[in-house]
Amino acid sequence: MPCYGALRATVELAKHLSSRHEVTLVAEDSKNPHYMGLPVISEKEIAKELTHKPDITIQISRGDRLIPESVNVICQHGPHHILGLKNESIHLVSAVTCVSKFSLQQQVGNGIPRRLLHVVPNGIDGNASMERGMDRNENMFVYAGHIRGYKGIACLLQAFLRFTSGHPQAVLVLFGENMPWTQADHGFDWLLAMNFLDDSLRIDWGRVKQACPAIDYKGEVSQEELYRVFGVAGFVVCPSVIPETFGLVSLEAQSRGCIPLLANHGGFPETLVASCPRLFFHPGNDLALAELMARAVGNPVSTNCRERVAADTESRTWLRTNSKISILIDRIVQRKRWKKRLRSILGK
Repeated sequence: MPCYGALRATVELAKHLSSRHEVTLVAEDSKNPHYMGLPVISEKEIAKELTHKPDITIQISRGDRLIPESVNVICQHGPHHILGLKNESIHLVSAVTCVSKFSLQQQVGNGIPRRLLHVVPNGIDGNASMERGMDRNENMFVYAGHIRGYKGIACLLQAFLRFTSGHPQAVLVLFGENMPWTQADHGFDWLLAMNFLDDSLRIDWGRVKQACPAIDYKGEVSQEELYRVFGVAGFVVCPSVIPETFGLVSLEAQSRGCIPLLANHGGFPETLVASCPRLFFHPGNDLALAELMARAVGNPVSTNCRERVAADTESRTWLRTNSKISILIDRIVQRKRWKKRLRSILGK
């Protein structure tokens, strides 16, 4: 699931805007697939998702090829600086949207003028509401995302091994691409000491299962399958040790009544709906996560609110997200037209 949240947001926005505007998507240079160790969206990934939208142009760029006289709105989803955006290009930017207040503060720190920045949170599919009558396993924990260091996988495995010693009925199911690790990755030494890495430095899930049969790795699955899993799982764990700008999996899980356990940093807190319990742990602290798992299981505060949590997500859709950005663009277009008209009247 490469760059999952950003890819979803980009594709959904492009589809929405193309019905009203000429849209050019600027993808990061595919020759530079990672930045600060994080994956970026490539032209190939976007094109695959937009096969049936020939009215959308895809342009490979490093972010500094902005078009004069156009409305250049940058929708920033990653945790890093807008790649390649030079200071002399800032005046060509009409607006920058961020998915969280945390992301906005990051971009201010990166030198983007505050007047350009707007917070527009990511959304979920409008038909992703909770299905009634499904049997839910209150002892089932789920992880969905990349299988690598910065996502806190080692912390999650250590925490679950601690937790399951006192809760033998619990299960942990993981979904996502199993990627190679490096010595710099968080938890690499522990995985190596546990003999959990194979010759390619990917996690050997067979060895993990031998150590703890309650851990099950499923690989990559479709979005529909992931929603189905959220509908029957008790909790989803988001253990990233690097702050995430939003954390779309948390919101999607809530739409199916699955309660998130979140690393307390980045944009994670902003994904929670009003009725959802605040279940946080310190990033990278496996002991704190294990204790949080134990408090969550069987706790009425954590489990009796599932239908209310799912109902509270119904307004947080991609349609709402993209409508906000579309309204922002319409205002910018209208403002440009009035300025052009005023210059014409004044003879300038």
